[in-house]
Amino acid sequence: MIQTTIAHHLDTHLLSLRDGLKRYMAYAAPRRMHKVRVDMKNIRAVFFLLEDGPHGKKAHRTHREVKRVFAAAGKVREYQLDIAWFRLHRKTMLLRTMKRIPQLKKANALFLTSIPGSVRALKKAGQTGRSLLKKTSEGDIFRYFQSLLNAVLSALQPPWPEAHWHDLRKHAKKLLIAGQWLAEGKPPSASVHVFLADLDLLQKAIGNWHDLILLDQAIREIRATAVQNAIAQKESAQATRILAAEISARALKVRNVLSVMRKRWILGTP
Repeated sequence: MIQTTIAHHLDTHLLSLRDGLKRYMAYAAPRRMHKVRVDMKNIRAVFFLLEDGPHGKKAHRTHREVKRVFAAAGKVREYQLDIAWFRLHRKTMLLRTMKRIPQLKKANALFLTSIPGSVRALKKAGQTGRSLLKKTSEGDIFRYFQSLLNAVLSALQPPWPEAHWHDLRKHAKKLLIAGQWLAEGKPPSASVHVFLADLDLLQKAIGNWHDLILLDQAIREIRATAVQNAIAQKESAQATRILAAEISARALKVRNVLSVMRKRWILGTP
């Protein structure tokens, strides 16, 4: 039964997340935060399914607790990525002006302090998730899967504009994870395998683009407040020029992936 497969998926990522949180407490490395976030996304995918089902209200209440942990981890991850970008491009004064290192330390300290409570909340979420899965029919699950597939395919014809790419990424990630649930019960065909690979490429391309969009917005905001710091102003101007080129390149990557997917899955051409 697909419900059993999804429950196993939920348990696997809950166990992996608990282990990842313990490892992160011992050594707060960015690569470990990335793994923690991957597990959280897979756990949240189950609750997105349950929220769409007949017991959506109860699932939503539980999902809020999971989302709270995810948001705290996301803030840490955002600062880690920003710091890495500033160091790569040697924008030391801008990094200092934007206070990303103390912000990361503060966010990280709060996240580490919250881990014991988060582990308890996640354990409870797992119990609720398993209980609700038993009450969810296969029909509900496949309808949810079809709705995600329809959303992604609609984004290809015509291709959605940049303003909707972040939402498209959310649909793609949910569909990608749902596809993994189905693949556990039945090995995917060659075409399904290619489709899932396309989805993964799309969501990663949009994610890389969106990370830079957020950083660019933050730098533009600081330019308006750091008027007294000439070096920070110079570095912020340089940073926005670099980001403009990088954002353009990453946007082109997204458009290329969308174009390939449109030809492959809408027009039926290689």
